[in-house]
Amino acid sequence: MSVKRRSFALLVAAAVVVPVGLTAVPAEAHSQKRVVGYYTQWSGYDRNFLVSDLVKNGTAAKLTHLNYAFGFLDAQGKCVSSDPWADYQRPFTAEQSVSGKADEAGQPLAGNLNQLRQLKQKFPKLRISISLGGWTGSKYFSDAALPANRAAHVKSCLDMWIKGNLPGAPAGAAKGVFDGIDLDWDGRPARATPAT
Repeated sequence: MSVKRRSFALLVAAAVVVPVGLTAVPAEAHSQKRVVGYYTQWSGYDRNFLVSDLVKNGTAAKLTHLNYAFGFLDAQGKCVSSDPWADYQRPFTAEQSVSGKADEAGQPLAGNLNQLRQLKQKFPKLRISISLGGWTGSKYFSDAALPANRAAHVKSCLDMWIKGNLPGAPAGAAKGVFDGIDLDWDGRPARATPAT
């Protein structure tokens, strides 16, 4: 799928308006079986569950899609990493890595994103999406979805997650890791205002 077509699909998703007759996904694609999993970026910390564990425990071979959770939006509605260390800076040893090869100092991409890239190399039919938001990362979604802000929001997300332009990394360092963007826009319960 071209970047231009992805941009349009993301704009439609962000707008939550689909004109009658517009189909983003062919009808036959809906009949195909999908097995979707989430991998949270913090799994490698307290749970010590790494991307390579998806291979070791047999889960990766069963998945058709994997959502990597979570990327956030900043106050300006731009996509940001909620944890750059976990996402693209943390080096992995050979024992921790999907490929069985240790990360080298100075390589353009490390962290979970490099491990996800290796996972895609091992399972070429696997589609991986960055999941934006979640319970703690949806704070700025309403502002980002406003018509005046939407184009800048979409451009930022495509630039960072699809084109792979990560802060402090060479241009395109993470290109090809993600096939799509999942909007996990969790609503917040309204606060009760105490009666005066």
